[in-house]
Amino acid sequence: ELVDPAAPRWLEPADQHTLRLRGDLTEDDIRARFLHDCPPELLAGALTRTGRQSTSVFGQPPSHAAWRELPSTSVVCAGDRATPPGTQRRWAANADTVVELDSGHYPSLSRPAELATILASVHTHAGDRR
Repeated sequence: ELVDPAAPRWLEPADQHTLRLRGDLTEDDIRARFLHDCPPELLAGALTRTGRQSTSVFGQPPSHAAWRELPSTSVVCAGDRATPPGTQRRWAANADTVVELDSGHYPSLSRPAELATILASVHTHAGDRR
């Protein structure tokens, strides 16, 4: 389940199986939930590139799961305030490798060097796992 009892105020259940985003999402909400650990010099640029995500991704089943056929690695963002880390861990359960990164929702902004190291390691060792 994506939403727990402490769900952020901008995310609400639409029914038993789907979610919707509230229309009053502010820049302060975005900073607090998605960008809280990003360097201040990146915030302005990140905010100008932020858009809403279609809620269909929350209720639409995937048409294919590559992890069934290919080696996979999942990065759990342990400091994420938007998608609870426990939820991420459940989603990652099918991956061959799970790596926890002490980052918020956007590790590519907040921890780029650490994320790059993880990705390089996955690429380097992908042949070992086939």
